[in-house]
Amino acid sequence: MKENDMTFYTSLLSKCQRHWGLSLLLLILLALLLRFFCSGMRVFVSADSLAYLNSAQALLTGTYHETYIERTPGYIILLTLLQGLGSLFYGELSQSVFQKLLLLFQSLLGLCNIVLFAVIARRLLGNPLWALLAALLLALSPELLLYEHAMLSETLYTNCLLVLFWGLSVAFDQKPLSALLLLFLSVLSGLLMWVKPVAVSALACVGCWLWLSSKSRQPTKRLQPLLFYGFGILLCVFPWMLFNATQHNAFVFSAGQGANQLYKMIDFVDWSTPVHNATDFDMAYKDRLRFRVAQHPAGETYNAVNDMHVVMDQEAKRQPDYSTIYLAHNEAAGKIAWQAILNNPLAWLWVSACQWVDFFFKPPAPIVAKVPLFSLWAVASFQAYQVLASLALLGVGLSYFRRDWPVLFSGAIIFSHSLLYALTTLSDARYRLPLTPFFILLAVYAVKAFYACSVSSSSSNIDKAEAVFGG
Repeated sequence: MKENDMTFYTSLLSKCQRHWGLSLLLLILLALLLRFFCSGMRVFVSADSLAYLNSAQALLTGTYHETYIERTPGYIILLTLLQGLGSLFYGELSQSVFQKLLLLFQSLLGLCNIVLFAVIARRLLGNPLWALLAALLLALSPELLLYEHAMLSETLYTNCLLVLFWGLSVAFDQKPLSALLLLFLSVLSGLLMWVKPVAVSALACVGCWLWLSSKSRQPTKRLQPLLFYGFGILLCVFPWMLFNATQHNAFVFSAGQGANQLYKMIDFVDWSTPVHNATDFDMAYKDRLRFRVAQHPAGETYNAVNDMHVVMDQEAKRQPDYSTIYLAHNEAAGKIAWQAILNNPLAWLWVSACQWVDFFFKPPAPIVAKVPLFSLWAVASFQAYQVLASLALLGVGLSYFRRDWPVLFSGAIIFSHSLLYALTTLSDARYRLPLTPFFILLAVYAVKAFYACSVSSSSSNIDKAEAVFGG
């Protein structure tokens, strides 16, 4: 590397170190500017959004039995609090005012995500310059910004996942792990489950780390922090299960697994074979499902399951208890799906493998195409994401060979989420949005390593600069 290039790099490191707070402020101002230009966009409401909104309204009015059993409480409670607080200031809250409050809150969450990620990146990359680069890439992500305008749990889940990862980044450096920090991690993990059940994949990674990081050779002592961690999560999860048991007669945290598997296996259902342990409702469900499958072209037969959800909604409107109808449909769908899986296990594995690949390479969600301002930005961002994903894979390999376990853990979070989604449902581009910070972290880690190799001839100067300014 030329001497002037080396001087420039050293100068940047020095300025980022001395003006870290100012650098973060400028980054926040850039993120605010982007949100200001996008503030005119409406809040996007989907069928999932209505499930959250109706459940929040049920909690607010005390009609608890009208909550949707397929939804976990985290985002529902957020909407309930926003509606309650809005009513205190505005009286009867109109839908437009509520959506503005939601947009404001989710935009603030998005800004917090950028700052929190910058702090995490600096801690793990050990270099303020590369940390700011990583945070800048996150700030420029169009899909994360767009989904701040959606009444969906992605923004909240991203925030909770980053807070948990920040706590873990502190725990990685603490030996032995204090009981207070472990309690903090277990409560955070429980709250993460409240937002999305897929959080169980991240929790499994934390559990593995607790087991592997223990230096004790006695299994009982290695189990102690793991049991303490699990008990804290159970304390968070159990109340909602008890709520569902009392309100919906189903001791579950959430429902919908049967329908999700049917989405995957709809093309492998044997329509001539009766359902195992079928009730009259199950047989009628299968007959109606077969009729709707025939109405869809090949490759889109999974929409037949959506059709059945429409039928379910229509039936629920004629009866007071939505959850009873939903559970009946989900149970019938599960029986059909599991019979198809047992008869075609290799097909299920193949579909799951395809969904795992789709998780990483599926184009941006259709919601992006509905916003002209975002169309070109999103396409360019998706092309950049593919490069980013490739670099992230290299980052996983480099962090393993360097034994950089905290960085490697971010790769474990990505892998565990993608695997659980692939095994349980059809992939959707929005499912990977909360993992964007971890893709960026691994990619920047890889670029930083390549940069260090490219300047190996000037390694003494680089080492000296990074030793002084944080390397």
